[in-house]
Amino acid sequence: MNKTRKPFYKKIWFWIITILALFILIDGAYGAGKSSNDSDNTKTEQKSENKTTEESDDTNDEKIYTGERGDQISMDNLAILQAYYKIKLGDLMKSGQDGTTYKKVKHIFNSEPSDTSSSETSGVKTELAIWRYEDVTITVTFVNNHAVGSAETGLRWKRAKPTFTKKTYNKLSGDLNSEKAYKKFGIPDEVTQMLIFGSYKTKFTWFTGLKGSLGANVSLDFTGDSLTGKSQYGLK
Repeated sequence: MNKTRKPFYKKIWFWIITILALFILIDGAYGAGKSSNDSDNTKTEQKSENKTTEESDDTNDEKIYTGERGDQISMDNLAILQAYYKIKLGDLMKSGQDGTTYKKVKHIFNSEPSDTSSSETSGVKTELAIWRYEDVTITVTFVNNHAVGSAETGLRWKRAKPTFTKKTYNKLSGDLNSEKAYKKFGIPDEVTQMLIFGSYKTKFTWFTGLKGSLGANVSLDFTGDSLTGKSQYGLK
């Protein structure tokens, strides 16, 4: 008797290739946001230092939001960040089922994306949509019209005080979860996330609030709510 072949989308090799492709797409967007903003980081922070929640200059009446930690961000960028976190990811292994639809994401940002690209392999459609703002870039990956991965890059907070040092970084351990990271180091400047096999794969990156050389940064990788990897550059 001939064995019935499994559909291609149930074969592990298909999803391994898909996962790798999606990570390349999201990391590519992440890298683009990082490289385009590193050179302007000092300039952006100097600009922010000249503003308070109550002051504005003659040419820019940008309002500033101050969080509980004293960290500051423009109200415009805060609105973008809040919109970003409204996106619900579907599980890649379930073709994005229950993830926010492409149409709904466009409604969340109240606009069409700035750039798009798409491909289709054996009936599985993958789309990449990018929303570009003055400071921030939002990238969302869709499979079969449902969000399965997202990235927010280019955001830069003005921190009330440095929290990351080489010493604090070296002390980071597996008992650090995402909630503790937020409370201790502040909301990250950049986020990349994906839902796979029912577990979130998340990367938090800080470019601000660091004691280090120019271009210093810290990245923390979480699987679910557990710290599974970390990297840093230029901390002192």
